[in-house]
Amino acid sequence: MHAPFHRHTATRAFAAAALVAGGLVAASAQPAAAASECSNVVAGSGKATPLRDAAGRTVATIWFHQRTSSPRGCYVLQAGLYRGTAHYMYLRICDSVTPLTGCTGWDAGNYKYFAGPINTDPICNSAVVKVHAPNGAVLFDRKISGLNDICN
Repeated sequence: MHAPFHRHTATRAFAAAALVAGGLVAASAQPAAAASECSNVVAGSGKATPLRDAAGRTVATIWFHQRTSSPRGCYVLQAGLYRGTAHYMYLRICDSVTPLTGCTGWDAGNYKYFAGPINTDPICNSAVVKVHAPNGAVLFDRKISGLNDICN
């Protein structure tokens, strides 16, 4: 299952209209931005997993939010180092990454702010993540387990 790409277009169009209308700065509240992509979240359920390159720079952050209804898990890959500049981001959510099984959703493309949201049941998940620099250089390409504390 692939998340629809038109969602990014609609979100960006709304943000652009807000900027023109009221001078809103959309990138000021990172946790709120990640939570707004996931609907009906349990208050305080947001967990951030920063993803760092070999130089220790945060290239992206995976946000997990527990939802009040099914599907109960929501994941967003939020840009870090190159936020605001289009660059390749890939997020795939799976039950396990060793071996790769039970993959339920993914999103990939050249995005400025985030990939996702990906809504899943069950909520105990792992991820395959790829983040490239705008010039195409690979910054992060790994499988990650234990994305939330609910199951650990």
